[in-house]
Amino acid sequence: MVGGAVAVAAVLIGVALVGAAALGGHCSMAGGTCPREPGPLADDDSFRLAALGAAIAVGVPFTIYWPGRHRWLVAPAMALGAGLLVAALVRSSNAG
Repeated sequence: MVGGAVAVAAVLIGVALVGAAALGGHCSMAGGTCPREPGPLADDDSFRLAALGAAIAVGVPFTIYWPGRHRWLVAPAMALGAGLLVAALVRSSNAG
């Protein structure tokens, strides 16, 4: 029962982080201007926030519910894949 509550909380937190990155991470927010070329990924806060949110939303439930010892290999791989995919989508939508 506790695992289910933790998984639901992780998904909600992850979705909130991705939503914050998607809605609040546009380059023209707060009167700013969008550069011609997007900066490097290491400097992109919305990319990092979206990647973290997606990794939490996918990684925690996979870790809780995947049977056996292989979950320690499967969950990080799934979290990394989801994080990079969602973060790339958020970055491309925020680029202007």
